[in-house]
Amino acid sequence: MADLTLAEIKEAFEYLKNKGSYGKLRDEQKEDETYYEQTFKAFEDNTYISHEAKMPWARDLVDAPADSLAMDSIKVHMAPRLNTRAEETQKATKSANKNEAWCQAVLDSCARKQPYYLRDTAKQIPLRGESWVKVVCDWNYKTDPANYQGNPFGLVVPDSMAVIGTLDLDEFSRPSMVFEEKMMTAGHYKRLLAGGNKKSYKPKTKANDWENIHYVEWWTSKQGGVLIGDVGSAISDWNALPIGDEIIQPNWNKVVPYIRVFSGLGIWPYDGDLAKLVVSFIRPLRDAIKIHARGASRMDTIANLFTAPMVEWITDGQTPLTDADKKMGPGKVIESIRNQKEFKVWNPPPTPPAIREDMAMASDFIQMHLPDILRGVGSSGETAVGQSQRINRAMTRWEPLRIALKQQVANGVSTMLQIVEAIEIPVKV
Repeated sequence: MADLTLAEIKEAFEYLKNKGSYGKLRDEQKEDETYYEQTFKAFEDNTYISHEAKMPWARDLVDAPADSLAMDSIKVHMAPRLNTRAEETQKATKSANKNEAWCQAVLDSCARKQPYYLRDTAKQIPLRGESWVKVVCDWNYKTDPANYQGNPFGLVVPDSMAVIGTLDLDEFSRPSMVFEEKMMTAGHYKRLLAGGNKKSYKPKTKANDWENIHYVEWWTSKQGGVLIGDVGSAISDWNALPIGDEIIQPNWNKVVPYIRVFSGLGIWPYDGDLAKLVVSFIRPLRDAIKIHARGASRMDTIANLFTAPMVEWITDGQTPLTDADKKMGPGKVIESIRNQKEFKVWNPPPTPPAIREDMAMASDFIQMHLPDILRGVGSSGETAVGQSQRINRAMTRWEPLRIALKQQVANGVSTMLQIVEAIEIPVKV
C-alpha cells in the first residue's frame, strides 16, 4: 500500500466505519450481545407477562467452548529449514531451537497475565464471529534496548467491536490497513502527550479531563499513527497524535501487527457484505433462544399468578369486608354468609401443551449445537467407551474454533519474529 496523507487516513477510517459494510455487521454483533447479556426482548408486547425468564443459552454457546479450549497448553514447535549440507542443516536446527525457546517463553509470559489472551480470543470468535489478536511491543525496548529488562513482546485481544480492518488479508491473516478505536478520558490523552518527545505539541481537544474522547490507533505495513477526536465532532476535524516527532510515522514493525480469524460459520462475501462472513455461534440460534424464553416466561407468569391462590369475595354490595377477610393464609378459618358474603378460590389454568412443545423443540435445537456432554451432563448407565465416543463426536462442533485459535496464535508468533527481524535489535530468551 502506498504512503497515505493524514486526510486520506481520515477518509479511509470514515468510509470503513460509516459507509462500508461494517454498519450492518455491527448491528448483528450488537444484537448477539443482547442475547449473551440476556437483555434481548422476548416479546414485542409483554403487558401480560410478569417476568421475562431468559435461560443463559447464549452464554453457554460462548463460554462452554472457551472454558474447554482455553485450558489447552500451547507448545511451540519450529522445524528447521532443510538443507543438503550437514553444516547448514545443523545451523538451521540451532536457529530453530533458539526461536522456539524464545517464542515459548513469550507465550508462557502471556499466559500468566490477566485477562488471559487465549480465553479472550476463544470467547470473541463464538460471540462476535471473529477475533483479533494484536502483537504489542514496548516502545522503550526499541529506544533503549541496552537497559531494557524483561520481555517486551506480548499478545492482547481487543474486542472485535473496536477493530476495523480491510478484508485483503496476507498469508498471516493480517489486513493491509487496520484501525482500533478506543474511548479514553481527555486527561489520559494529555498524560500521553506529556511523555516522550512531544514537547512542542499542544493537546487539541475541547473536552474536560474527565470526559471521553476518541482514540484511534491505525496501521498499514508502511505507516502508523493515532487519531484523536472529541465526541460528536466530525472525523475530518480529528487531530493526529504524533509518535516521536512525526504525525505519520514509518511502521518500524514492517508488518500490520493484527491477526484476524473467523468463526467458520459464514460464507465469503462476494458483494463485500461482512455480515455474511462474520457469523457468531449465537446468530443462527436467536429464534430458538427467543422461543424458549417466551415459553419459560409464560409458564413463570402462570406460576407467579397462582402460586398463592387467587381468591374472590362475592358480596351483596352492603356487607363490608374486614381486614381479616383480606388476609389469607394456611389454617385460616373463613366465614362465608350465603347471598351476603361468599368466598371463591380460582384454580390455576393448565399450562397449554403448545408452550411445552415449543420449549422442547427450541431446547432440542439448541442442544444440537451445544450437546449436553460438552457441558458435563452425562447419561445414567452410560459406559466410559460410549461417553468417550459421544464426546469425540460432539467436539467436532468446536473443531473449527480450535483450528482458528491455533492459526491465530501461530501467526501471532510468526509476526513477533518478523518484527524482531525488522527492528534489528536482539532479544533475550
